Amino acid sequence: MKDLKYAKLVNRDGLATHVEYADYTIRSFADAVTFQLMRNQRRGSGALKSCSKSTVHGLLSGARATTSLDVAKAMEQVLKVPPMTFFAPTAVPKHCRRIDAAA
Repeated sequence: MKDLKYAKLVNRDGLATHVEYADYTIRSFADAVTFQLMRNQRRGSGALKSCSKSTVHGLLSGARATTSLDVAKAMEQVLKVPPMTFFAPTAVPKHCRRIDAAA
């Protein structure tokens, strides 16, 4: 379980609904997640990271399917939902997986 550093978005509609219901914009949600990441880092449960607007937009629009596990956890904490509601841990992000066309 230690080698799981990424999280795959498994419930895009649920994430978008919760972000909208909480009255966040893309920018305000990214800022809230960054603040939560800083709080988590002070507690010793993660490296210092930030969440960009492009990360949030990519996840909500479908252009992106993975993010770091720390960012995923912070997003769920900001939205006050149980862990693993919107994300599932994965070892390798989608864009780094090798596609074997010769198969």
